[in-house]
Amino acid sequence: MAPICVDAYKSLSKGQEAIDLGSTDTFPWLIDSATQFENLQELDNAIMVYVKGISFASGLGLTDRGYEFFRYARSVFEDGLNRSDSSLKNPATRQMLVRAGQALIESARKKTEHAPVTDMQVELKASLLSGISLRKADKEESKDVIVVDGRQLYAKKAQEYLEQLYKARHNDTLDGLDQVLAKAKSELGIS
Repeated sequence: MAPICVDAYKSLSKGQEAIDLGSTDTFPWLIDSATQFENLQELDNAIMVYVKGISFASGLGLTDRGYEFFRYARSVFEDGLNRSDSSLKNPATRQMLVRAGQALIESARKKTEHAPVTDMQVELKASLLSGISLRKADKEESKDVIVVDGRQLYAKKAQEYLEQLYKARHNDTLDGLDQVLAKAKSELGIS
């Protein structure tokens, strides 16, 4: 049991370091930490870790990732309530989860007010890289989308975002997209 406890806090520490650097490398660390806390039956700590993930994702505008963490946290909370877990008797845990959910809703609301192209860039990068060393996208980024082999990672959603982004930059048409894709694939050595 002691190694699991140490691992939970070690993963939490690594996750916090990634948050401090503004890196989405935090997400796997936070999931690992929360899972360890769940295994220890420290459900309040697991929820606290998930709330960290929700808050960080909301701050980056990654509402899908934030909602994923919210679903995990809510599931842990509901399972704990069904088992009458004593660590969830403190109303602060519920309030923390509710506030994180409200912040996620506000983040989604703000996201709809931003330029759709920037939002698509952030989500496309997150989908393709699945959180691997992704940092917050620069709002003024004007480079074309680089296509990588992401067939196993949200391929359909990535294609939709790519088409939306391309249309936004090319007078609402997909003319020429095939050439851009072929060039990018060629440069990346993807067949």
